[in-house]
Amino acid sequence: MKRLLAIAILGSCVLALALLSYRAGDDRSATRQSAAAASAGALLEMQTALRREVLSYRVDQPPVMDGDLSDWTADGTLIVDATTVAFVTGVIDSSIDLSAELRSRWDSEHLYFGVSVRDDRMVVDSGTQLHHDDGIELALDGGNNLNPYGADDHQYTIRTDGYLTDRGMATATGLAGIRLGIRTVSDGYVIEVTIPTVHLGAPYGYVGREIGFTIGVRDDDDGGLYDAYMIWEGNNTYNGAAGFGVLRLAADGPTPTSTSPHTATVAPSPTASSSPTATSSATLVPSSTATRTAIAPTTPTPSTTPSRTMTPPHTATSAIPPTATPTMTRSPTATPSPSATRSPTPSSLTILPLEDTYITSWDINGNYCTSYTASVRPSEMSMLMQFDLSAIPTTATVLEATLRIYVIQAGAHELPVTVHRVLRPWQPAEATWQRARLNDPWGTAGCRSAGVDYLAQADASFTFRAQNVWIDVPVTALVQAWVSQPATNYGLVMHGGGGISVEHRVVTVNNPLTELRPRLLLAWTQLAPTPTMPVTATPTMTKLPAVTASRTVTPTPTITPELTERIAQLKAQILTLEERIQRLLTILRQVSSTPTPIGGPTPTRTLVPTSTPILPPADEAAALDRRVRDLEEMLRNIEAILRQFGALPN
Repeated sequence: MKRLLAIAILGSCVLALALLSYRAGDDRSATRQSAAAASAGALLEMQTALRREVLSYRVDQPPVMDGDLSDWTADGTLIVDATTVAFVTGVIDSSIDLSAELRSRWDSEHLYFGVSVRDDRMVVDSGTQLHHDDGIELALDGGNNLNPYGADDHQYTIRTDGYLTDRGMATATGLAGIRLGIRTVSDGYVIEVTIPTVHLGAPYGYVGREIGFTIGVRDDDDGGLYDAYMIWEGNNTYNGAAGFGVLRLAADGPTPTSTSPHTATVAPSPTASSSPTATSSATLVPSSTATRTAIAPTTPTPSTTPSRTMTPPHTATSAIPPTATPTMTRSPTATPSPSATRSPTPSSLTILPLEDTYITSWDINGNYCTSYTASVRPSEMSMLMQFDLSAIPTTATVLEATLRIYVIQAGAHELPVTVHRVLRPWQPAEATWQRARLNDPWGTAGCRSAGVDYLAQADASFTFRAQNVWIDVPVTALVQAWVSQPATNYGLVMHGGGGISVEHRVVTVNNPLTELRPRLLLAWTQLAPTPTMPVTATPTMTKLPAVTASRTVTPTPTITPELTERIAQLKAQILTLEERIQRLLTILRQVSSTPTPIGGPTPTRTLVPTSTPILPPADEAAALDRRVRDLEEMLRNIEAILRQFGALPN
């Protein structure tokens, strides 16, 4: 505040001198313009001289965007609190209530920021009005020209749930290439940001470059409007570039020393939050750490199923009586061929929810299907979720199914939760505390009527205990029921229990932190029917007529030349497809060192060499044709993944 006052006083003095010069009788236009220009130039120089700066150090290896500052050194740390900022409004009780530390790094094409905020209570409840919730604002004047309205000027607002805007817009072009890493910790939160320098005018960083910069930090302790707001330099992050400080790009800092400002533990209970209605276009790529594990769909290792050995059918045998006299003789017995049994091959599948939402008695008509997080609270808040299992045959056997959810915010106490299957249709975009869908109320508000809204017997249970952790919930029986009877798949509901009113929050399928979205991990198989060969009846004594020779012959299937050629073509096609798939799988293993979850129910099948079934030729051709279609689908899936890595060969 003193600096701003000094600028105002000095500016007034300069303008007063110019005015006195004018009144002294120098009324010539050129002289007046020269005096005005000199006054403006002097004011600009005074402003520049009074601007504080923060150093950004060059790095060869960019920091990982995971909300963990342990890979940052402490060099150039900027303290942002009520005693160091130029502007503050509202009440800040202490540094525990609101304060921050900022560090910056750069390379030739990016700026990096790591901001650790101390905040004893975090609230997200204002939808798209980010400035009323907990979060930070990074204001940049790329040309350092004190002009706030150029293409190089940005006000990046980042909320604790990952919602991001540039100058209030969630779809601004200045968001392209932005990457975030966000983590809630015991005494606040950590935000890491990567910003391409192409958004800042000159596309490359270099030692000595100066960028207009300031940071704002907002605090909301009780919902609704913000309670406190402070700005490091200047008094406006939107159009106050004239009052910004300077971010100076410096050469390499001292030798790195790993530091970690926080330990992730249980945080105080958050307040109910509301969903934003717009979706940021930024690409948010948090990386996995010891406490955040990015889970990708399991890729089975190709395995070989032993080929079945074909046992020839029983041999035709002649039985000719030795004499013309009728006699009783035993007919030869045909030895049955062994039954051919198909070995089941498990398939793995990772599915993101088709939809999810939560309903709350705090807002009985509110719909939160676009929320980045969902809350569970005893008797007051429940989460609904539904998965599309159409990729799994209804005859499949589910070997294992696990629901995996990420807890981004924990209450002050543990919360036991039960998982129940929903018994009625509901629409994510219409579901509220009062209704399952438009004009269709719940049996009891909040999806609370056992036997009507949900199955009374819980399908699973777990306990919320901490934040920044994954929770795995076994739901094999529940998923098997959905697979076997798809018409009953209305999803699941999570109800909180216990006698303490406490709230925990999990990441939803809409959250831009893609690696933390909920998912269903499946392993399933399908047992093929066991083909059996016909067996000759129990041997009996047969009276053979005299003189007439009899020959018993086992009939064999008729095969046409066209069918033989078709089978040969299908086998050759299968061989070509399998070789292509094996080559692509090798490439995929090389490029996918960091697995990335694939949004959508795409099954991953295990590659099995083709076997020769003991089937009639027509059935064999049909089976080979199905195999070709399966391999073609598998090939398309692998190619789609490789395209994501930009590694699809010609």
